[in-house]
Amino acid sequence: MLLEVESVAWGPARSLKAGDPPILQDLSLSVPGGRWVSVTGPSGTGKTTLLSLCAGLLQPSAGSVRLFGQTLSALSDDEVSRLRGASLGLVFQNYHLDDSRTALENILLPAYFGRGNWHELTSRARALAERLALAEHLEKPSSVLSGGQRQRVAICRALLNSPRLILADEPTGALDLETAALVLQVLSEQVAGGGSVVSVTHDSAVLQRADLRFAFQQGRLEEVS
Repeated sequence: MLLEVESVAWGPARSLKAGDPPILQDLSLSVPGGRWVSVTGPSGTGKTTLLSLCAGLLQPSAGSVRLFGQTLSALSDDEVSRLRGASLGLVFQNYHLDDSRTALENILLPAYFGRGNWHELTSRARALAERLALAEHLEKPSSVLSGGQRQRVAICRALLNSPRLILADEPTGALDLETAALVLQVLSEQVAGGGSVVSVTHDSAVLQRADLRFAFQQGRLEEVS
């Protein structure tokens, strides 16, 4: 399994201390290689929190998260960061771009922290940008890009290191239908190549691509047809 979430609970520390129930409770999810898993549910139910737990950006208050066979709570912060950088691609809903850098520099950010060949990664960044209709925008500061362009930059960045697993928060949220189809095709190729995608989404087109579909029900995940 690339990802195993077992009996996880999470809530803000202040709320838990006050006796409030956790936002997520007894939540379990397993993601094998070569699968697309989609998670849906109303706003505020914990979908983005789930992705943050899977990536080791948040620590569960109960239960465990295993990423690529390693229990995240047993690793140091540096070890978790290295694990993310080597094998995980993240697409945040608010993109998390560095507006002091160009689009190309943002796509290449994982290369600054990895050990890959710079020339090869630059070539891959340009090829990804070409696939997602960003080639003419690569030298522009990310601050001047539209929301849809920023989202595509974030997706290219997530794909740069050919990750085994992509965690994507509303990956088509700011895109028109044609561009969304391009993004879904690229992500589908990731799955066909043996990688996996976990996407949080309200987009029916994304849900249709998924092999496994889950919905939040009162802080828990329920598989749906």
